[in-house]
Amino acid sequence: MLRTSGASSNNDEDQSPERPHSDGAQGAVDAGSTPLPAIEPLLPTARGDQVSRWLLGALPRAADVLQTRYLMADLVRLMAAQVVEPLILSGPSGAGKSQLAAAYARGLWAGEEIDVVMWVDATSRDAVLSRFSPTSTITGSARQHDAEDIAIQWWKWLENSGKRWLVVFDGLRDPADLDRLWPPLGANGQVLVTTRLPGLTAEGGDRLLRVNAFTPAESKAFLEARLATRPSQRNGAEGLAEALGYLPMSLAQAAAHIADRTALTCASYHRHWLDRHSMLFPQGADGIAPPRESRATVVTTVSLSIVLANSLNPIGLALPLLEMTSMMDPGGIPEAVLTTPAVLTALTAAAGREIDVHTVVDAVTCLHRLGLLTHDTGAPHRCVRVPAAVQETIRNAGDDEWRTGRARTMADALLQAWPNAERDVDLGAALRSNARALQTHAEDALWVPSAHSLLFRLGESAGGAGQVRGAIDFYGRLCDTATRLLGADHPDTLQARHNLAHWRGEAGDAEGMTAALEQVLADVERVLGEDHPSALATRHNLAYSQGEAGDPEGAVTALEEVLDVQRRLLGPDNPETLTTHLSYARWLGEAGDAQGAAEEFEQVLSVLELVLGLDHPETLTARHGLARWLGETGDVEGAVDELEQVLSDQDRVLGADNLDTLTTRHNLAYWRTELGDAAGAIEELDRVLAGQTRVLGPDHPDTLTTHHNLAYSRGELGAALDAATALEHVVAAQERVLGSDHPRTAISRQSLFHWRQKASEQAVE
Repeated sequence: MLRTSGASSNNDEDQSPERPHSDGAQGAVDAGSTPLPAIEPLLPTARGDQVSRWLLGALPRAADVLQTRYLMADLVRLMAAQVVEPLILSGPSGAGKSQLAAAYARGLWAGEEIDVVMWVDATSRDAVLSRFSPTSTITGSARQHDAEDIAIQWWKWLENSGKRWLVVFDGLRDPADLDRLWPPLGANGQVLVTTRLPGLTAEGGDRLLRVNAFTPAESKAFLEARLATRPSQRNGAEGLAEALGYLPMSLAQAAAHIADRTALTCASYHRHWLDRHSMLFPQGADGIAPPRESRATVVTTVSLSIVLANSLNPIGLALPLLEMTSMMDPGGIPEAVLTTPAVLTALTAAAGREIDVHTVVDAVTCLHRLGLLTHDTGAPHRCVRVPAAVQETIRNAGDDEWRTGRARTMADALLQAWPNAERDVDLGAALRSNARALQTHAEDALWVPSAHSLLFRLGESAGGAGQVRGAIDFYGRLCDTATRLLGADHPDTLQARHNLAHWRGEAGDAEGMTAALEQVLADVERVLGEDHPSALATRHNLAYSQGEAGDPEGAVTALEEVLDVQRRLLGPDNPETLTTHLSYARWLGEAGDAQGAAEEFEQVLSVLELVLGLDHPETLTARHGLARWLGETGDVEGAVDELEQVLSDQDRVLGADNLDTLTTRHNLAYWRTELGDAAGAIEELDRVLAGQTRVLGPDHPDTLTTHHNLAYSRGELGAALDAATALEHVVAAQERVLGSDHPRTAISRQSLFHWRQKASEQAVE
């Protein structure tokens, strides 16, 4: 069924809940958007209350035994050379590129030689863009900006901040993923890129440091340190290291395997390894075994470790769990994904016994102990990271049937772990990265027998995270794929077209959105019928866009028709019906019938309280709308009373810095002004401004609108000079952010002229 997009009750009431002051100043806050949480530096250094250093992103967990490499000296020397080019660490999987880069970053951070360290998972463009979203709370970039715009603002901020910084792009697979996202290199900045791509040339330079294997001495030192508690196990260490090609990852897995078995030595493990290698890579017809290149070495080592892990408690879970995680993002899988009902059901079927959450965590711990994955319990969301080389080994061993089954399980698991409201930026980014990885490795499985809902969830999440252009591109490709695989008239194809139209509207193409929705509606009605829920959802969104385009009367007429059909077919208590009812009430008021709007809000509110409860966000939004239209009918005291109660409940349920809460406080200030309580209005606006500055940033258009209204209110109390001074700042910021010709800028400029005149008159008096 086509979902109603862009027309939820949160969006219905947030567009124009407050009227402008007498000069026409606009003050709507987008209560339907999700606020970014404050930046949480992993290891912040603060001077007073001011955070002065940021460590952004999750560095790979340090190895159990840190091995100093001769390459580190080369890395430090090259990075200190002040060459305005990125440095690329290139080498095969398992060579230790990420650990080398992380060790360098930790050294700079610990020595306070750097102010900003930014670790970016570069395995996909989405993963890269997701890392920039939280930076807007540092730079003050607008929340609604496209993620690429936020990245540009971040680089500009770094360039002009005077901060010393390091950015690491880890695991780059496709140089195109960094198009337009390279930072400006200069005296204060350093860039490291880790990649398996040979001969990669970065934008702006081609400095390259090859990272291959340990030296024999480094390998011996590593094994001795890792097996320090039982020196007898080191017997044959040099021969084993040579057989493994001195590859860090294989040495680490072999050492973990040996350490877990008290009777095993390096020499005996070496014999097992040779037997396994011969079985996996038999001699050819000419009697010559294939060379022990790094891939074959990793495959053999991983295979031995899986056999062991599968025999340990909990028995039989290691392989199916690794099969599921092999198609996910190596940069990190939130632990919650692996404990969803979908995964538990699949593991229960594989093991032939009931598997619960605790058993899954035990299996993850076992795999961590053997070096097949890293369970970083200190990272956000207790991430599980499976090395790309381990994932490739598992994937290459599977067939299409196996891949389809595991992919569908993980698609279900991601959906089950995905919160309805994405308030955690890092979690949303991690889920999108994993969904994209699954799409990359097993896309065909996500179209059997039709489009998996994960695909639509991925597109909506990307758009909601500010990647509007990315959402448009995503849905464009989804439309093409759906048309090719399912046909032009399939409901999933129509859904993809519907969502594509919505995000075109979000990008500012209102005419294109309306035209596209009209085409979708015609096809949905032809294929599914005029009364199908999908047709009604599309008609609702089309009517809503009509109101936004300046035709509230037309929106009321269209929504009334949709509402009548939904009440008849779905019932008055159906969520889709209630959403349309809220839209109808809003546009009825916008069309000039304030009394009718208030009555409609009262009616739908009585149903929402019964169906969803008093504290549900949609109920609170409806109460907010009721207060607005009570005020518009002349019942200002009733509006203030209702808004005070809504504000109290939103503070408790949503939090003081939630954008819905800030919108309510802003509107309460307006209606207090209408009631004659200018001092109370100023107090509320002060709190709104502080909250918006924290959540949206000082230069966000809505923050500037609040600043404007606060200045105006102070002028009304007689402080004309203070109002003029504040408005000078507002106008300058709006010209920079919105442009000198923007309507909000023009209004603020008129207000500035007004209060300058008032200030001059007061000075003469």
